[in-house]
This record gives sequence, structure tokens and C-alpha cells, in this order.
Amino acid sequence: DLLNIPEERKLLLMRKKARRTNEQAAWDLLAAAPAVHLASTTPDGAPLVRVLNAALAPGRVLFHGAVFGEKSACLGRAAVVSAFREIAFVPSYFRDERKACPATTLYRSALAYGVLRDVEDHAAKAAALEALMQKHQPEGGYTPLTPGERLYEKDYRSTRVFELVVERIEGKASLCQDRPPAVRDAVVNGLWDRGDPGDADAIREILEESPHPWPERFLGPDGVELLTAPRGEELQEHARLLAGHYWREGVPVEDIERSLRGSSVWVGARDREGRL
Repeated sequence: DLLNIPEERKLLLMRKKARRTNEQAAWDLLAAAPAVHLASTTPDGAPLVRVLNAALAPGRVLFHGAVFGEKSACLGRAAVVSAFREIAFVPSYFRDERKACPATTLYRSALAYGVLRDVEDHAAKAAALEALMQKHQPEGGYTPLTPGERLYEKDYRSTRVFELVVERIEGKASLCQDRPPAVRDAVVNGLWDRGDPGDADAIREILEESPHPWPERFLGPDGVELLTAPRGEELQEHARLLAGHYWREGVPVEDIERSLRGSSVWVGARDREGRL
């Protein structure tokens, strides 16, 4: 009953709810994470935490390790896999010239809870190891891991593939979406003025997550929104806008996209109809 909860506690509960993301966002973060953390316990109750390279399959997180080892001792036990992506560190002086308290880190996180299992089926084991390679070495340059590939016979025997069978997954984002517009504006203005690597991307994530109208600094006339960092499809849109102009005449669209990815600054304007 919210009526009987103290005001500070009520505010905390509302913030927690505002910071929750949907399950798909949590899965997406796990899929994109260069590494994840595994937490479990050994049979004697000792805690175990490891940093892992992982890949995903429907409802599962996959990783590999030694046939005998500490992770193997955790098979059949409850475990958690977590991912964390720092969006930006916000120094205190963005909001207050004297107090240290406003210093904070903006982030996205995901927690997947379940039970650790052994992948014993030969074909499933090969598919899991191939998924790991495709994630971390997408350019190829190796013989694919398939069940019948004799090159890997010894490796299949000496490698254990683990799966966390996910029973529950949670996502969280702390991007000022639960704070007043004045706080959000102080943060995005500070990030824009600072201009460190990643700050432009952070501004866009903050503004897209915010339930409030964008600050004037990032608005143009007639409802135009000024975008501080491109998404993948916008690089394609941008390249199509430039294709054929005299300074890009004869340059393939793919080459224009590649040059845009290497740019130190990118600002786009999107009109009411969504055109870049």
C-alpha cells in the first residue's frame, strides 16, 4: 500500500520501476557484451565469480571451460550471469560546484538467473563453440566448428561447454530517466561541453530514454531533433544523402559509410516526418 510507505521509500520504489528495462533489452545487452560475469557456489558453499566470453542461444547463456575445474563443480547449482555497460561517468560539478554527492555513473545492466548445466550432445557442443567464435571472431579465418570436423576431435574431448538455463532475466538502465528535466539537462549539457570519446553517444541514449521533452540545445526549428551520434541505419541514410554529390562523386556508398564511422564528430537533424 503506497499510502503507508514513507516518502523516501516511495520515491526509491518509483525510481527502481523507472529504471527497469524489458527482457529483450536485457538479452540484447548480454548478447553484445564482450565479456560477462558468472556467479555461483561450489558444493562446499564457497562463492565463485568468473569473467567469461559467452554466446547466447534461445533461453540460454553458453560458455566453455575445462572438463575438470571450479566451474565444473558448480554444475546443477543456481547461478547468475551479469553484464554491465558504462554509458558515461558524470562528475559532480556538472550539477554542483561544491558537493561530491551528484557524481554518478550512467549504465545499462542485465542479470540472468538459472541453473548451470553441462552441454553433452556433440552437435550442440560444436554449435555452442561455433557461436562463440562467430561472436568474438566474426571475420572468420578459421575452419568452422562442426560435429564432423576431425580437426577439433581432441578439442571437443578436452573442452566442456556450459549453459545457464535462464529461469528469470532482469534489465536495468540508469540514464536520468527517473530524474527531473533540470538534472537531465545539466548532465547532457555537461557531456556536450566535455566532449570526451563516447559522450555524444551517451547524450543520445539519455535523451531517447527520457520521458521529458528534449532541451532546446538539441532541438532545431519546426520540431527538428538534433542527433549527436549515429545509429547503424542512419549511417546508411547519411551515405545515401551524400552519394553523387561532387565531393563524393564515384565513391561507393559502402566507402562513405566507412568514412562516417571514423569521423570524430557527427550531428544529424531529423524532421517531424523522421527524415535525416
